[in-house]
Amino acid sequence: MLKLTRELREELKKPFGAVLKGRAALERIKEWEGVLVAIGDACLLFLLEHGIEPDVAIYDFRIMRKEIDEKSKNLIREKCKNPVVVQNPAGFISDELRNAVFGALKRKKGNVFVDGEEDLSALVGIEGACRDSLLIYGQPRKGIVFVEITEDAKEKARLIMEKMEKV
Repeated sequence: MLKLTRELREELKKPFGAVLKGRAALERIKEWEGVLVAIGDACLLFLLEHGIEPDVAIYDFRIMRKEIDEKSKNLIREKCKNPVVVQNPAGFISDELRNAVFGALKRKKGNVFVDGEEDLSALVGIEGACRDSLLIYGQPRKGIVFVEITEDAKEKARLIMEKMEKV
């Protein structure tokens, strides 16, 4: 299991890619032809409400640590069937989370429900996604971060995880 350090917390506030919102975000997603990976409930709901189902979804029924409403939960349940359920505490990357995310990414299809917090799963997603993937996650109060998976992005994610405390 990996634990986020105080120093890394600041580093992770910087987005891994371009930040878009609204129409610009939707157009960018619609033109993508590879694997689409959605991290977090806000991004996932944005996609589902616009009729887009990601290939891989990682969610925890929370947005900014507040539980989402039943209507939103039901939409996710309806569209993201048979999720792998994993435990992952806030500020950590559990082995269980890492394995489930890697499994879904390897298949290029799947859903992972995180009992706990899914925020750091973007790092795992970037590390494990194939090069034809677009990973999106929310940047609070800013928009959606778009990460095209490249070797540089993978290396950046790996370096951050190497700096995390092993517990």
